[in-house]
Formats: sequence, structure tokens, C-alpha cells
Amino acid sequence: MSNARNLADIISGNFDVPANSLGNVEALPSGWTATLSGTDMVFNYSGTAKFKVASDGSVTAVDDVTAFGSV
Repeated sequence: MSNARNLADIISGNFDVPANSLGNVEALPSGWTATLSGTDMVFNYSGTAKFKVASDGSVTAVDDVTAFGSV
């Protein structure tokens, strides 16, 4: 199965794609997970929700958001 077909399965909601079949997709760093809550994508660290991206594009964080800075 091609990566394009696997991605199509994910988008369509089949979600039966083996994790190792999308070779060019990076895994989340250790401790982080991403889950769906309705139509929102929620990012959790060590089991605690930290921020979400809503289906309308808005971002909500549990703590401060830095708009400008250096890493």
C-alpha cells in the first residue's frame, strides 16, 4: 500500500494504518500525544492536556503563549 493510500485512509476515518507504514512522518517527542476531541486536535504531555487546535483554526493553551522570541 502506498503512503498516499495510507494517508487517504487516515483522512477518511478508517484509522487502520500501521504506524510504520508512513515512513516520512515523524513521531511526537517522548511524553507527547495527540488525540481528537470532537473535531479539535488536543496535544497532551504526560497525560495532561496542554493545548488544542480547534477545527476553526483557533489555538488554546493552558499557559502563556510567546509570540516572539528565540529558541
